Amino acid sequence: MAIGIDFNDPIFDKFKNGSEELSQEKLDEIGKILTERHNNLPVNDFEGYSPAQMQWLIHEPFGSGSPIKINSDIADSALDKIYLLSPLEYLISEIKNNCH
Repeated sequence: MAIGIDFNDPIFDKFKNGSEELSQEKLDEIGKILTERHNNLPVNDFEGYSPAQMQWLIHEPFGSGSPIKINSDIADSALDKIYLLSPLEYLISEIKNNCH
């Protein structure tokens, strides 16, 4: 995945006319901004999730920053329409009943 840098980005404006020196601190600041932007852009290969969201999905799928959210207020009628839910409920109850 290639990272494109747009040197017309406003973060580079103050350096174009030479009014500010490109110190290591300024380069670090620019690098941090560009990295953060890149990590938060959607990626087609990730089904539209950003690299930062993929990190959450892989390492902490139910953490506070994860794009996965559990809707605890979902109606029973909506759950009844999910085909696999009923067999899963049955399987879980059988496991609970047979594994004491």
